[in-house]
Amino acid sequence: MKKKLPNVKTGAVIYTRVSSDRQVDNMSLGEQLRICKDFCKLKELTVIKEFTEEGESAKTADRTELQELLKFCLANRKTIGHLVVYKVDRFSRKVADHSALRALLKKLDIILWSASEPIDSTTTGMLLENVLASFAQFDNDVRSERSRGGMVARVKEGCWVSKAPAGYINIKDVAKRPTLAITTESAEKLFGFFSEFATGNYTQTQAVELAHKHGICGKGNDPISRNGTIKLLRNPVYAGYIQNDLSDGVRIKGIHTPVITLDHYLLNQSILDGKGRPKSSLPRNKPAYPLRGFLICGICNKPLTASASKGRTGHFAAYHCTTCTRKATGNTVRIPKLKAHEQFEALLAKAEPASWVPEIFKQVVLRRWNNDFVDAQLERRKIDQQLKNAEDMKNSLMDKFLKDIIPAETYQEQESRLAIQRVELEVARNELKDTEARNEQIVDQAVSFLVNLPVAWRTAELNDQQRFQNAICEAGIVVNPDKSFGTAILSPILQETSDIERQYEANKKDPSNDESLVVTPRGIEPLLPG
Repeated sequence: MKKKLPNVKTGAVIYTRVSSDRQVDNMSLGEQLRICKDFCKLKELTVIKEFTEEGESAKTADRTELQELLKFCLANRKTIGHLVVYKVDRFSRKVADHSALRALLKKLDIILWSASEPIDSTTTGMLLENVLASFAQFDNDVRSERSRGGMVARVKEGCWVSKAPAGYINIKDVAKRPTLAITTESAEKLFGFFSEFATGNYTQTQAVELAHKHGICGKGNDPISRNGTIKLLRNPVYAGYIQNDLSDGVRIKGIHTPVITLDHYLLNQSILDGKGRPKSSLPRNKPAYPLRGFLICGICNKPLTASASKGRTGHFAAYHCTTCTRKATGNTVRIPKLKAHEQFEALLAKAEPASWVPEIFKQVVLRRWNNDFVDAQLERRKIDQQLKNAEDMKNSLMDKFLKDIIPAETYQEQESRLAIQRVELEVARNELKDTEARNEQIVDQAVSFLVNLPVAWRTAELNDQQRFQNAICEAGIVVNPDKSFGTAILSPILQETSDIERQYEANKKDPSNDESLVVTPRGIEPLLPG
């Protein structure tokens, strides 16, 4: 005698699920659906809708088709009285999730049936259902434990067992171990980004713009976010190491090819932590006092500070020494700001060369530069040969791969190493080549400030003013107690231009005759270090 169903609603929905693409491709889904339909026919149930979950795990209840099924049951609760699955573990692999879903179905007055297991609403059937749900979780936990154990073992070998980070792709090496490979284009972008950030000139926020500049993208080729950029800089995988939960936080040497060295990576970490960025005293200075720290006390030889003291008729700005006092030393150094600026501009005007000197000085430097660049040109040719050798090795590697002499994993690994080598060589070559190509432009920029020195200093921003001062007189300027400037030791460039002028005056040579003046009085070497 056929068993009578305890629910008068005969409408049913069928739920089938597979957890991997491999199961999707075989007959698992078809078999589940056939058995569930046969069950409904046997129980005289009307199948209203079928829900199929492809490639999603039952570890969580947040599954696309399951959520759609629950919404459908809620909307059609007057006609849906039964939910049929092939097995309990197709429905859920966690006891807590199973109980929660079961309670929701009970609230909707829907009975859960397993087409291949004897569960029902009887006491025995419910006990069996709970036992099957527990076994499903147990089986899932055992698999997870074994899987994690295998991944930990792999990580200890230096393998990469998760999704490849930005720039890399997942591959297997010759020994079939999971690892990473990188393309030449990705290596160039990442190397350029890491190298420029290592200069210490970028904050964490500015690093995002730097990543965009080098063409580094986030997921789905979207612009990389701030968090994504910081994670990129923090990830030791780019230095050839693995450090994550599977390694218990220990840094393990990976078998993949790195983009940067470990020292380079550690430098970037120091910068991110605020320890490695070059410190600067410039932000502490005020725009109103550009000579602060540049002027030197003539008594104690310490840099002067600056402030505005309040008097009866207003505030009086001045540069002054905080160490020397009349009580302690019998004298003090204090010079009004306006007087100090006037004296400094007068010094600049006196040091400024004649209008024809910068062009002659430029030719002197270029001639000497060309002689010194012989070694640089030889180095560039050496790099060119190394690049050619690397390209030949790549072509040879490709031939072996196409002829099946080496497997794909070996080819990818060797090609990645060659890619990193080419990037490093090309960076070094481009630096040499770029400097050679722009030597005249560089010299133009170096001598451009020799014209209208007082105006150039007066109209510059604070940071530029202070760089300008150091370029003119690196050792600073001594201020005497009588508010006069001591003898300033000018920069090598200004000393050389003075030599050119003196040579012209001494020999009465025509400055329009370039060849008559393009000589080096003492050689172009700096008179002082720097």
